[in-house]
Parts: sequence; C-alpha cells; structure tokens
Amino acid sequence: MISNDSFATIDKARVALVHTIGFFYKIHPDFYNQGELKKDIHEHLKELNMGDDVNIFPCKIWIRTNEGRVETRALAMEEPKHDRDIVNRHMMKYQYNACKDLIYVPFSNMRNEICKQILKEVFYGQNIYLHTTRRRTIYGIRNVNTFYPTKGGEEMTFSNWVKTTTHGKNEFLEACEIGTTGKIHLIFNQKFDQTVQNLFGQVKYTVYDPAKLVYT
Repeated sequence: MISNDSFATIDKARVALVHTIGFFYKIHPDFYNQGELKKDIHEHLKELNMGDDVNIFPCKIWIRTNEGRVETRALAMEEPKHDRDIVNRHMMKYQYNACKDLIYVPFSNMRNEICKQILKEVFYGQNIYLHTTRRRTIYGIRNVNTFYPTKGGEEMTFSNWVKTTTHGKNEFLEACEIGTTGKIHLIFNQKFDQTVQNLFGQVKYTVYDPAKLVYT
C-alpha cells in the first residue's frame, strides 16, 4: 500500500483508505492547538459534506532531488483518496486567523523536477522557521477568555489583549494559543527574545530540537 501512496489508518473505530495530500508551511507542528486547527479546516470544507474525514497530524516529510534528500517537519493533511483534487482546490484558499502566515502546500507531481525544486525551497524555509520560532508559556492565569473593561471603555478578553500587545508600537507575537486552564502559549520569532523578557520577565523557552531535522 505504501507503493501507491496509500496508508491504512484507524480513526474513531473505523478503517479508511486515505493518503497525504499536502502540508502547512509557516506553522509549528508542536506549538499550535491541532484540535482547533482541524475544527477550523472542517468548517472551511463544510460545503464538501466530508464530515470529519479530513485529518491533520505532525510528521517528517522529505523529498529527493538531484542534489540529494531534504526533509522537514510539518503538519500534514490526509483525506479519503477520491476527494483529493476537490479538497486541494478548496485548501488553496484557506486562511487561519490563529496563524496568519500559514500557507497550505499541496503535494503535486513528485516526478516533475521543477515541482521538486519548488518544494525543496519550501522545505528549507520551513526548517529555518522551525529553528527560529520560540514558545513561552504563562501559567496560573484564570478566566483568560472572560471579558474585562479596558481604559478606552471597551471590553476585551485577557487572551485577546495579549495577542494585540505591542512593544515600541510594533507587534511581536506570531500567535497566542490558549492551553489548558491557566495556560497561555506565546509564539514568536527568536529575534523578540528580549522583548518577551522585558514584558513577561525571565523566561524558559520551548526551543525546537535541531536533531529532528536532517540534511543529506
């Protein structure tokens, strides 16, 4: 089954013939709430009446070019094989508010050298993104989604306030993910390390493990 790009997976006590049709560029596979992303994708694809057949999962993906093999890690997307082209056309229009830089990349003709060279550059870009992205977790905050009054007379949740936080009039957070009770995950580029320390104190970052990436 691997030879024809199909894989058997078990999801919710059913077996379905599925295959991987694409992946997400510029989103960290370990730092974001995959359940919320999947829910948003299902909403985006609801007109196709696919139910919950579409799935996302973190994995290592690779491509072999004339220069050798290049690999990266990303959130991949799988679905029933007969829906591949329709789903890809819809996903090319997909945007995710929690990660505005996210881009969906469909797997195309993997035997075409031009396509493989384009994917190689995307893989390189994803690897740079993984190495330079940080996550800071803030613990012990209650009612992060409760609305509170602001100085301007408006109301805003604490989580939304954090998302709009600026330093020197510049936004520095890529995302603010809501974790379990009392947790907020700040996701940002490493160049803003000092900014995060200035606003949130000394921190312990979650750093991507470079051992998971291989260039050959």
